[in-house]
Amino acid sequence: MRISALSLRMVTAVVFTMLSQADAAPPNQPSTTVGRTAVIDLGHIFDNSTSVKMEVEKIRRDGEAATKQFQAAQDKLKLKAGELKNFKKGSDEYARREAAIMQEQSTMKVKAQLIQKQFQDRRSKIYYAAYLQVEELVRLYSQNNGIALVLRTNAKPAEAPQTTAQRMQRIQRPILFEQNIDITVPILEELNRRAVSLSKNEQLPNDRNDLSPDVYWQGLF
Repeated sequence: MRISALSLRMVTAVVFTMLSQADAAPPNQPSTTVGRTAVIDLGHIFDNSTSVKMEVEKIRRDGEAATKQFQAAQDKLKLKAGELKNFKKGSDEYARREAAIMQEQSTMKVKAQLIQKQFQDRRSKIYYAAYLQVEELVRLYSQNNGIALVLRTNAKPAEAPQTTAQRMQRIQRPILFEQNIDITVPILEELNRRAVSLSKNEQLPNDRNDLSPDVYWQGLF
């Protein structure tokens, strides 16, 4: 009887332990293994992206054209200012022409600011569209290669900070202790491959139709 009672207590204890372990760790509990960490250099990607370089070059050419037109408008305004000497200072004609020149100067300044803002908007849209493409490619690449975290990095040698703001910005940058996987090259290659296959209607946003320097300067004088 003693042996049977002892055996019964042992069996009961083993069963209780097994049930407790089963409640604490279900058989289908997902693995808690941490995925790999990778880094990506967005600056390098933007500098070497086929689409970004092409669109930025368009902006540069349009900027040069707008600058030439602005200089031509300024030259015409200088000629008009020089013609004031042909009229008696203080006369009605002198005052009328002087007021017109001042108004044209003000108008030209406002239009130049508008053109500059539109160039900035075009540039920001180009980089933002490229960033969204990179974001998608990083997500797909990470899913296919078991990467759990992707951090931004900068392969260019960092210059020593000179100001308080630069020092604080440097402090806030992440410190990477481990040897990470650099996915910059495969992401850039896929981004450029997609750029080649895109049709003209699927290129990065181009607002050239919204920016017409000829319209801005036409009829100004």
